[in-house]
Amino acid sequence: MQTMLNRKLTVPDTLKKNGIHILGDFYQCQDGHEELFDARLLEKFCEKTIFDAGLTQVGKLFHQFPNAGVTGVILLAESHLAIHTWPEKNYLTLDVFVCNIGRDNTLKARKVYETFKNLFNPQEVNHQEISRE
Repeated sequence: MQTMLNRKLTVPDTLKKNGIHILGDFYQCQDGHEELFDARLLEKFCEKTIFDAGLTQVGKLFHQFPNAGVTGVILLAESHLAIHTWPEKNYLTLDVFVCNIGRDNTLKARKVYETFKNLFNPQEVNHQEISRE
């Protein structure tokens, strides 16, 4: 009889990474101007995007700056989404981090990122993907 200690577990390569962290700077946004200015609209868009990607929201906080942009964060069971907008510059930063413990959420994180990119239609993007070990 083989014990659990003697069994070799095989883990898919994607699950060997603790997660993926996607960072985006969106410059010269051509669309999504209302969401850049309005915390309530941005919050609803973030929640729908998270839900549509199959991620699990467990908390949120959005702050509307007077006559300016928005800072928001959605806490996920898988980690978080954070966004900061500067509507006067048609600019925003996006931070999507998901853990891969138990299942690979990489494609879900990328779907969230692409959904934001599609809404805001930036003319220039600084995109980084960091594999969290």
